[in-house]
Amino acid sequence: MHKRFQATLMMALMALMLLTGAQWAGRVTATTTATASAQLASLPASDIIIYVDTQRLVSDTLPNFLANDPALIAKVNAKLDRFQKETGIDPRSFDSLSIGLRFNAPSAGGDFKFVALAHGNFNAASLIDTAFETARKKENIGREEQTYEGKKIFVLTRTRPQDENAAPSNKTDAHRMAVAEMDASTIAFGDLESIRATVNPGSARVEQSLVDLATRTPNAFAGFAGNLPPGAAKSFRIGDGRADKLAASVRQIYGSLSTAGTAAETVLGLRTENQDQARDLAQAINGLKLISKLGFGGDKSGARKAEAEAFSNLIEDLSVTSQGEEVEIKLNTTQSEIAPLMRRF
Repeated sequence: MHKRFQATLMMALMALMLLTGAQWAGRVTATTTATASAQLASLPASDIIIYVDTQRLVSDTLPNFLANDPALIAKVNAKLDRFQKETGIDPRSFDSLSIGLRFNAPSAGGDFKFVALAHGNFNAASLIDTAFETARKKENIGREEQTYEGKKIFVLTRTRPQDENAAPSNKTDAHRMAVAEMDASTIAFGDLESIRATVNPGSARVEQSLVDLATRTPNAFAGFAGNLPPGAAKSFRIGDGRADKLAASVRQIYGSLSTAGTAAETVLGLRTENQDQARDLAQAINGLKLISKLGFGGDKSGARKAEAEAFSNLIEDLSVTSQGEEVEIKLNTTQSEIAPLMRRF
């Protein structure tokens, strides 16, 4: 039972890496590491940080990656146009997205807080007004205005009572969702406590070591890094005592998505407490690779057979190595290799 679960887990991880790399494969553009670093460094203290060059994704990456499939390009553009029509917000006007996540202590109910900074070619005040007007009409959501550190913060509210049979919300004021205009072309949204920390110039910022990890791959258009507190891995149950212990030994994660021509590279790094844990974790992941690859066998035909073969070949090419306290999982893909998997989109 444990092996079957592990194989399923590995297939899910492979699918995530493949599809993420597939959707963001394309040409390298001029977004610099310095830009990503500066934007991530403006986030409040966070356990996990993520950066995505959204303009590159929408305007360059997807069109080039899907150049041989005009029908799919048309489908993507239609969805973007529909989003703009329904919300009044042009998704193509966003340049980048920087996200910070912070774990709550178990005594505070676990879970996490978050804030996202969206930069773009838009008027921040107008975008906020448009978003709230759409939310008011479609979701009965309004806003309360606060002033904090000289900036306006808008807290989301409901313009009419919720269903009387609905369970009461246990959110405190600090956990309520909010949005703020950081400057003329930047908005911040997330829980109120995180928004206040973002606005307050005296609040602690992201560790520089995390920013360096998230931007360590030159020309990557998406990257992330994070510190995992000791209790964070307790909820990750693989089903095997040794495997659970190895998963719990991971203290730091990082990764990136980068492209060159029609090839994409996805990297996931795991830092453990010591070299022995890293070596054992790499061996365990390589073992799951074999089990997962075997799981793509069986009687298949047509499109399903092509998809199974594509997954199997990519798993075969997946590189898992360890050096010191680090485990590196690397996946290189090309358009032709993942073409069978794109038919579902």
